[in-house]
Amino acid sequence: MNRISFKLKFRPSVNPNKEGSLFIQMIYQRKVRRIKTDYLIFNNEWDDNTDSVILPSSVSPRYTHLNYLKTNIEWEMLRLKKAAAELEKSNMQCNVDEMFCMLFPTIPNGLSVFAFIHSLVQHKRKLGKIRSSETYQATLNSFMIFREGRDMSFEMIDSELMELYEAALRSRGLLRNTTSFYMRILRTVYKILPVFATSYFSIVCE
Repeated sequence: MNRISFKLKFRPSVNPNKEGSLFIQMIYQRKVRRIKTDYLIFNNEWDDNTDSVILPSSVSPRYTHLNYLKTNIEWEMLRLKKAAAELEKSNMQCNVDEMFCMLFPTIPNGLSVFAFIHSLVQHKRKLGKIRSSETYQATLNSFMIFREGRDMSFEMIDSELMELYEAALRSRGLLRNTTSFYMRILRTVYKILPVFATSYFSIVCE
């Protein structure tokens, strides 16, 4: 099976006062496919030599945004490389477009992390569990900040992502108890997913 490689690329804005966009380039069988991202940075925040985001001083107003962005990109690239390695081991025969679809699947709303947690929030409110719904909403808000609004499937959650999320919480100066609170709720959501699988779609559609 041919090797699969990925590169992070930047498309600068023609206006230096506006942000340009980052995209991921997949190369397979000497063919190239691109996947757009929602990551936006200014032209001077990109290093052409290393194909990476430049982090400013920690006192810069852009530091927090760029640090989260850089962390998410590194995680996404690592996920892709791991997935590609597994596909290479399988010796699966497929063309570049089939490979692209396997590595960059569309996340159905009903199976995404954000949508599922939101459905739990609504479900708890209907049951009158207001305090519990508020804790889940707070966790959802926190995780959405970490992901900068980019939803994901549960298959994309692994120990490395959880470690990155925990580190991001600490970098925001949150107390240890608060960090543990968010981590505990997120782990609980992940564990109860199979239990709610049969009723999940009805909850979402209500």
